[in-house]
This record gives sequence, structure tokens and C-alpha cells, in this order.
Amino acid sequence: MRDINFDLELGSKAEDSVKPLLETVFGTLINNNENNQFDNFDFKNNNFYVEHKSGRFTINRSKNKR
Repeated sequence: MRDINFDLELGSKAEDSVKPLLETVFGTLINNNENNQFDNFDFKNNNFYVEHKSGRFTINRSKNKR
């Protein structure tokens, strides 16, 4: 069974690490999750809304789905 707290921490760390790269493309971004973790988008500024996706992947994940 998946650990939701682990997944949330993983996602938060991934957002923190990718934000500087995203800002080189989109300009200064505000992290929406600091105010509301259920916001539709992770980052925003006056011109863009950005959703970042990351996750744990296992080698046999696609083989186990049926």
C-alpha cells in the first residue's frame, strides 16, 4: 500500500527542486501549495499557471497493470 505522507513529501521536494528551472522559462513564480495544498496548479505568476507532476516509478509498474 502507498504511503500518502511519503508521496506528499516527495512531491513537495520535487516542486522545490524544479522551481528554479521553471522560473528560467516562466519568470518569477509563486508556489500555490504554500497557501493551499489542494490548489489546481502548483505555481503561478501574472502570465502563467504551472502544474508540475512527479512520482515514484517502479520497473514493473506497466507489467502489473491489467
